[in-house]
Amino acid sequence: MNYNSQAFRTLPPMERVILRSEWQGPCVVYGGGMHPDGYGSIGHNKKRWLVHRLMWELLVGPIPDGLTLDHLCRNRICWWPDHLEVVPHGVNTTRGFGPAGKYIRRTHCKHGHEYTPRNTYMRGNSRTCRTCRNIKSAEIRARKRTAV
Repeated sequence: MNYNSQAFRTLPPMERVILRSEWQGPCVVYGGGMHPDGYGSIGHNKKRWLVHRLMWELLVGPIPDGLTLDHLCRNRICWWPDHLEVVPHGVNTTRGFGPAGKYIRRTHCKHGHEYTPRNTYMRGNSRTCRTCRNIKSAEIRARKRTAV
């Protein structure tokens, strides 16, 4: 089928997605247009949709406000509903492999000290190793004493 034909473009969006998808292992991946972030993208009702979101809404139902879809399979072009979970944005971020996800999963500081409730200083969303902070403070105090 010619995917650029007028006949194809008049098909319902679910049919267009299914015709342009294939099984790759356990995932159903979309082979059509792509969003710059690597997600499948399709036009529907004069709007661009991410394929996994469109298919979720068509097959499962609306995504509640304030929540997002997390790809449990970590395959951005997969739209199979069993591979998606509705979660808050923060949960999706921390499960991911971006800088925020890697940061939150760290269990030790760069010097090897464990992040425990007693050894961790929290300031907003940032955490600091108390051991490293105490060492640095002691070095600064020592420099000030020798400078006088």
